[in-house]
Amino acid sequence: MKKVLIVEDDIQTQNLLQKLLSGTVHIFSAFTIEEAEEFFKNNPDIDIVTMDGCVPGENINTIPLIQLMRRSFKGPMVACSGNSDYQSILLDSGCNLKSEKKDLPKTILGLLDGSIDPNDPKNPYDPMYLIDISELDKAEVLVALYEYADLYGNGFTNPRSNKSLSIKEAKKLIKQKLDWFKRSLSSCPWQFDVVNGRAIKTDISGDIINTWLYARENGCETAQLAINKLRESPLLIVPQTKTLFQRLFKRS
Repeated sequence: MKKVLIVEDDIQTQNLLQKLLSGTVHIFSAFTIEEAEEFFKNNPDIDIVTMDGCVPGENINTIPLIQLMRRSFKGPMVACSGNSDYQSILLDSGCNLKSEKKDLPKTILGLLDGSIDPNDPKNPYDPMYLIDISELDKAEVLVALYEYADLYGNGFTNPRSNKSLSIKEAKKLIKQKLDWFKRSLSSCPWQFDVVNGRAIKTDISGDIINTWLYARENGCETAQLAINKLRESPLLIVPQTKTLFQRLFKRS
């Protein structure tokens, strides 16, 4: 029988899923992040994970858990927060698809019988867009993505759009973004949309970035190409000149 891990702090939701799916799948309930981590550690053969955003509490806190699981778990992970903004954050962090809590039984059964494909090409949260940046400096990641990014919208009108971004400038942008999100009590810092007229569309706050939006604007494999280039070059560990970056990241 298939194993489904439900990460959810609401006991009524847990009890309802147990009642509706009992005898069809093995439902394992995790009411806290610690319980989820312990179960996942001891059950690497889990088939499906459903993920609430706030476990427990009112503030989203399961992003690190998603990123931890995604290091080894390649199966369906369903975002099921009652907050639509949190749903989007969970999807950006590594969930394949989303579901309303009331529809979770149908979603789980659809995944099991194949009527729902978690890796549908139309799904923007496919794991193929996830890139591990855990060993990289955030500023260097931002520079790499920037140097490979195309102009967005009327970005050509930005006088800095044709200039490279230095690590010093990237660090300043990250600090400004982090300070802003701290003041606004957001839990998803360093979400860059457009920088100097170039499409970044990426949250670089975690160890794993979702590059689907970046890929939509800049090409499917562009983000991976940029990160691979960053890993290959030891020159990026120290601040570089604009000219060096232009040479280092020159596109064919």
